[in-house]
Amino acid sequence: MNDDALRLAHGMLSLGLKPGERVAVQLGNRTEAAAIVTAYLTTGEIFVPLNPAYTAAEMDAYLRKCIALQIGSSFSYVD
Repeated sequence: MNDDALRLAHGMLSLGLKPGERVAVQLGNRTEAAAIVTAYLTTGEIFVPLNPAYTAAEMDAYLRKCIALQIGSSFSYVD
């Protein structure tokens, strides 16, 4: 798993992702999830989990909240 996490971390950094950036991921209960979460922890990005059962409308609302957090403050929700 560690090798997979390191490969993923390297790939995320090569895409230009930087520590502290939020990255939303729709991830079910799979064995790969541990490597993916570890990769985010390794690179310092903020892992934003999306429930795989979300409808399109729910996902849109959730992502809008994440965008509001990104624009406003990293510690409070901006309406």
